[in-house]
Order: sequence, then structure tokens, then C-alpha cells
Amino acid sequence: NAESLQLRDKDFYEKAGIDVIHDSVYSIHTDKKKVTFSRKKHIDYDKLVIATGGVPRKPPIKGIEAKNVYFLKSAKDQGDIKKAAANVKKGIALVGSGFIGSECAAALKMKYKDQFDVHLVGMESEPLELALGKEVGAMVRSEHEKHGVQVHMNKGVKSIIEGPDGEAVGVKLSGNVTLDVDMVIVGTGSVPCTKFLERTETGIKLDKQGAIVTDPFLQTSHPDIYAAGDVASFPYWYTGQMTRVE
Repeated sequence: NAESLQLRDKDFYEKAGIDVIHDSVYSIHTDKKKVTFSRKKHIDYDKLVIATGGVPRKPPIKGIEAKNVYFLKSAKDQGDIKKAAANVKKGIALVGSGFIGSECAAALKMKYKDQFDVHLVGMESEPLELALGKEVGAMVRSEHEKHGVQVHMNKGVKSIIEGPDGEAVGVKLSGNVTLDVDMVIVGTGSVPCTKFLERTETGIKLDKQGAIVTDPFLQTSHPDIYAAGDVASFPYWYTGQMTRVE
């Protein structure tokens, strides 16, 4: 459940003197050093850390809006996927062979064994190749296949096939391959949650993907504001190349 996923309980924050505000940020006013919330409340700050994370990237695939196509971001998403998986008869296609796809494939096989097929689809030559390299990716692939996951690498998704009621009934891959499934989970990366920064003139620099550009110490273009996590683009210490870790 959602509570079991929390790193700290309510008592921890109370004892530490940390106020937890359950609301969404509407805008940041850097000139006044003020954060405004959706319920029109606000707080003042001296220093600010933006760690708003990302939302799942929705690739432009025909059929992506089908009824039983899922994205994994929140505890609610996890609950919806778990409930839907219990009714799967044919199989589940995992689009994207990064952390989300690989972890979902492993979890589904551990829980459901051979009750239905589990397909892992990726455009790279090995699962997790972009994050861990080909050699480690090949080891991950071997483990998946040993446990019965059907791995489809170097494959792009051409479309998700919809049935008469608008539900996904298959996935068409490049190379004339069609997967017979009744559920799809998409894990193709994330988009930084920075739309709220567009509501005011913050002076915070963003890159082309909408991530917040920082220096090696995660300081943004505004000296009193820092960014961390999925939302930040920082120079990798070894190459100096700007990097965003999803």
C-alpha cells in the first residue's frame, strides 16, 4: 500500500519540526521569494529546492489511449496494474526495457509464474543498456529469459491493436512481429515536471526537454534555488556532459 512506500512516517517530520503540506505548487515568484499553492496559499523562502520529479512519457504510438494500457508512476497506478494483471489471460507487453519495464517483468513473473506470457520490448540491443551498458544488459536479459520472460530487443512498437471495445488486444512490433496480449504497460522514460515554472518569469533556465539546468552542485541559474532528482539536468563529473537521471 501507499503507506508502506513512505521513507518516513508522520511522527518523524513532526519531531524534526518539518511542516508537510499536501498541496500542489501553482507558481514560484523569485522576485518575492514566494511559492504559491493551488489553494491560493503561499510560503516564503530563503533557499528553495525543486524536486518535483517527472511524469511518464507518452510515446506517439497508435492505440496508446486504449483502455488497458497503463503507465506506472504513483501508488494508484501500481494498484490499478495489480488489479488488471489478476484478470490477464493471454499476456502482458512491457513497452520499454529500462528500469520500469525490467522490474515489472520480474515482478509479474515472480507473482504469476506461467499463468500468462510476459513480453519485454526494447529498442536497444539489451535491456537496461542505456543505464548499465551492454555487458550488464546481457546479464539482465539472460536472467529474464531464464525465468520465462520473452525478450524482444531491437524492436520498435508500430502500434497497439485495439479490440471492438477499445481495449488493447495486441502489440505490433517492427519486423512483422505481433504480440497477442490483453494488457500493456508503458515504461519509456519520464518528462520533467516543470510546467508550473512557465506561469511566472522565474529566470530559471530549462533545457530542450524541460529539465532544470544546474551546475555540479545542483544550483540553478537562480542563486537561491536548487534542483534535484528527475527534474534536474547536471554536468556529469567524468565527461562534463549534461545528464538527467530518470
